[in-house]
Amino acid sequence: MNTDIIVQYFKEFLTNQKSLELVSYQLLEEPGTSKIEISVKDGDSISTITGTGVGMIDAGFNSLVGHYSAEFGSLNTIALEDVYFQIDHKARRDVSFKSKMEMKLEFSNHCKDRTWFSGRTKSLGYTGITVLINAIEFYINCELLFKRVKFLFNDAEKRKRPDVASKYKYVLSKIVEVTNYQTIA
Repeated sequence: MNTDIIVQYFKEFLTNQKSLELVSYQLLEEPGTSKIEISVKDGDSISTITGTGVGMIDAGFNSLVGHYSAEFGSLNTIALEDVYFQIDHKARRDVSFKSKMEMKLEFSNHCKDRTWFSGRTKSLGYTGITVLINAIEFYINCELLFKRVKFLFNDAEKRKRPDVASKYKYVLSKIVEVTNYQTIA
């Protein structure tokens, strides 16, 4: 799915986008399970989010979705499908483990449509958690966008403005490609 068009809609319709930023994380791994504690800057506050899973990425995904899905129910309709990473060979000729690593996380929605998010730093763990946070931020903003555009669509219909309503209907058709909003009021 092309996220660029959705990001353009964020800029056009959302006055208050959700902004999440990684502050720090701690990981405890034992055979078969990982426990993670992530500190996330959410606007002006910092939240500490904990979770478990099989490996760092799974634990991070479970913790973030578990924390934010109470407020943003559409997060329960996405799944983490795959993780890819590689050393950035374009950086220079003498590639080492100090080179930047690129990580791509693949998510799917209820229709099994796939979306990629990626990042690149010199730390595999930091990159992975940052990409997860960026993906969750995107999905949260999609839900906020859905609510806003649905409100605008309903308002245009009430005002008997089919020309304006058709524009919002088109935008809604693009937003619902991201994930499922049936449970969203």
